[in-house]
Amino acid sequence: MYYGITFHGRIVTAISAAAHYRDKGTTCYDRPVASLAIEREDDGQDFIYVVYGVETNKYFRRRGYMTTLFRHAFKRIPWGSEVVLQVNKTNYNAIYLYEKMGFKITERRSEHVMVILDSAYEMKYQWKA
Repeated sequence: MYYGITFHGRIVTAISAAAHYRDKGTTCYDRPVASLAIEREDDGQDFIYVVYGVETNKYFRRRGYMTTLFRHAFKRIPWGSEVVLQVNKTNYNAIYLYEKMGFKITERRSEHVMVILDSAYEMKYQWKA
């Protein structure tokens, strides 16, 4: 599942969502305001959802775009499913966002996360009852 959000707040299901915005008087096209991807993997018993490609254009950070995308994407994931992601240990803004969305840093490493890095935390989504 690929999600993008345009400058006007329209959610589209493509990571290459076109966003039209002004950057110091210059019009920029075909650049996403925010985007993320979630891949469903089969671990033999259940499905695990891996979040990756989380990006927000630097001119549009701290405006709620990523929160909107996460909420939209999570409506399409079955309740109780395992959802994991990996984040650089020094990316404090991303860690704050993920914790705000309900992710917690886990001790164990999953083979489902794309790349296992020593400089990264694995985070798992904690579903609310």
